[in-house]
Amino acid sequence: MSLTEKNLVHMRAGFGFAGGIFKSSANSERNDYFLLGLGYTRRTEFAFLSSFGVTPIWYHKWRQPTTGSQDTLGGEIFVSLLKDRLRIAWGSRNLTDFSDESFLSFGFMDMPGLLYWLSR
Repeated sequence: MSLTEKNLVHMRAGFGFAGGIFKSSANSERNDYFLLGLGYTRRTEFAFLSSFGVTPIWYHKWRQPTTGSQDTLGGEIFVSLLKDRLRIAWGSRNLTDFSDESFLSFGFMDMPGLLYWLSR
């Protein structure tokens, strides 16, 4: 949803399969989760750094963990590069236990458009 031409609000929902979709090879059991967040994005006029933003996210683990809460507040900060074709995010699934629950993610959108943009 657009607030102004350069200020956007977005909703994010998803599932996380921390143990893998089929079967995890790790000995420790990992907890899958559902996530829901409401974020803010600011667009820039530059092609390389095209936007940046923040998304606070509520995480709900499917099973009650042995320690900690089943519901946690996390979030991420992100930048989008190359006209929003590449997204890099850094965040945590639990802000009170940031060092143990942090993540770095990369996202690629519009692969044909990205290849075309890089070829010019």
